[in-house]
Amino acid sequence: MQQLNGDIAASGTNAAAITGNELLGKLALLARPTPDAIVDSLHGRPLRVLVIGEDALGDVVTTASALRAIAQAYPGTTVDLVTAACNAELVNSLPYINDAIFFPPFDRRRLGPALQIFRRRPYDVAIDARVGRPRVTARVIALMVASRAPYWIGETGRPGDGVYNVRIPRADSELSHVERMMRLAAPLLPDATAIELRPHLPLHPLEPAWADAQWSSTWAVMPRVLLNVGSDSPEPRWPVERFAAVADYVRRERPSAAIIVVGPSSQSAAIELLAAGVNGLALIPTVRQLMSLTATADLVVTPTGPVCHLASAYERPLVSLHRAASDARSLFATPGRRVVGTSTDTFLGVETLAVLEALDDVLAAIGWRPWQPTAVAS
Repeated sequence: MQQLNGDIAASGTNAAAITGNELLGKLALLARPTPDAIVDSLHGRPLRVLVIGEDALGDVVTTASALRAIAQAYPGTTVDLVTAACNAELVNSLPYINDAIFFPPFDRRRLGPALQIFRRRPYDVAIDARVGRPRVTARVIALMVASRAPYWIGETGRPGDGVYNVRIPRADSELSHVERMMRLAAPLLPDATAIELRPHLPLHPLEPAWADAQWSSTWAVMPRVLLNVGSDSPEPRWPVERFAAVADYVRRERPSAAIIVVGPSSQSAAIELLAAGVNGLALIPTVRQLMSLTATADLVVTPTGPVCHLASAYERPLVSLHRAASDARSLFATPGRRVVGTSTDTFLGVETLAVLEALDDVLAAIGWRPWQPTAVAS
């Protein structure tokens, strides 16, 4: 923590030319504290913190640990989150988020969202958590200006980073999104803070009970296998016929397995077909239902994405599919295997045989540990 605070003061300003979109942020920077006056002033007192997050559900999951750490740093600290409306089911259930500002997914408007932020009481700190963007966007700058926060935290090493006065050096390419979010939170945490990377995603007691009922409706016993065919993301999916081979293999090797196939409504026909072929259950779950099914599964098979992050958060055994050059590491030391394909653009490079071999290894290693309700809200 102390090393990072030292890096904040030492980090220089990107020399890229200032665009019209960045001019407002630069002007606001003149009225804000300089780096030398920052670190101590952010410690030892409650803060109002605005976090400008990504639109994707998986990114919200991997940001949750940092949000919780900030909220618990000092009594009275509150954390508000800006994110897409499609994440409302998850965000509204997180006890460490004080309030959320929702907008349509991938909304590029600036004035409307900024006005909504401006109508609120001024913030002490604004954090740009959109670290995957190649530049600091005009939308982020507008929201930070509207927050009226004297401290703007962001990751440097990209055009527009001169608007930050709490400057976090660009992360190493080996760091996961979870770790990058914790680096953004670090200036607000006491030096002795114990860092917990695994997100805390509590469930209401009725939610795992609902999931148990779905598993029981398959008329099978154990193990519980959740197959996720993908999301509504525009990127190419793993072919349905390969998922069918995985489902057939699970049914053949574990005849008593309860199999639930999930995915987006755009894939409803494929989901129904896959489930019918193995005497399983097809579901198009809501976000909360997906969380409950993932938390109560004995094994999750999914392409990288939100379900992969949920399985890791709930410590469920996982066989995850990844494109080449993607982050194929387990974020939270979850039991299981990562299967990496040969293509950087599509999941087509993930071989069916490699997935089946990974299934064999996981089946042999985990011994089908039943789910324990450790993540249920009291």
